Parts: sequence; C-alpha cells; structure tokens
Amino acid sequence: MHRNSSEEGRQGRKIELLVLHSMDGFYKSTVEWFKNPKTAVVAHYLISKKGEISQMLKDGWAGYHAGDYETNLRSIGIELEDEKKGEAWVYPKEEIKALRWLVKRLCKKYKIPKDKEHILLHKDITPERDDPVGNFDLDWIASFKTSYLRSVGRNDLSIS
Repeated sequence: MHRNSSEEGRQGRKIELLVLHSMDGFYKSTVEWFKNPKTAVVAHYLISKKGEISQMLKDGWAGYHAGDYETNLRSIGIELEDEKKGEAWVYPKEEIKALRWLVKRLCKKYKIPKDKEHILLHKDITPERDDPVGNFDLDWIASFKTSYLRSVGRNDLSIS
C-alpha cells in the first residue's frame, strides 16, 4: 500500500461514500503509476478486467481521487480497468463480479447504504470527468450476489 497523494486519517470524517472510476490505462501500469511518489492521485482499490483486486491505500487514509477534497475525506475510491474504449465499452463479467463483492464488503464494514446516493460515479461528483466510461450504470447495486469468493476459489480478501 502506498501513501503518495493521500493523507493519514480523515480529519474525523466517517467513510460514507464509494466513488467508482475508470483507470487511465491498464491494470498493471496503473498499479505502477500509483506507486510513484510523484503521482498526483491515488484510489484505494484497483480492479482488473480479470477480477483481480489490489488495495493501494489503507481505507483509513484519504486518497486524492474524487476531484473534491471534502468528498475525498468521506470516501473510498475504486478504479476499474476499462482500456478507455469509450461509450461502447462493456465491463467484463469477472470485473463486475469483483466490484460487486468489494462494494458489498465495504458497505457492510462501514455501514454504507447500498444506494445511488452513497455509491457514486466519478462523473457525478466532477461533471467534467467522463468515468466510468462505457455502458456503466448502478442498477446492479440492488442485487448483490454473495457467491463471488466461491467463484474464484478464495475464502477471504484482506481489507484494512
């Protein structure tokens, strides 16, 4: 986990939002970019097209990802690999399964309501942004599935 482009603690703010983003590139290059101490932004989690999840920043730290300082203090950022293919992009099934699992887990851990007021798209906070791109909506939040870990053969993912 990396501490660049972040600050320790949240100045007393409670984690109450999740913000979903698009990676500006591919999964492995984004992991390396977020490790760079000169990087201006960092999200807490990255999810690959194959459903791999990497935690880049402890949940208790405020990452600079939302484009709004107050939102950063109250949120966890999740980046999705999408290759920037534009409006026609369809997120792979394994990536969406991993996202559903992570969102469900974070909502439970931090008592975040599973609704569109608490699970936000980056473009909803910062209108000049266009991410997540493609055919992405939040209609799936009402139908969380609990079988993700069984489907990938893992019992748990450590989340700080």
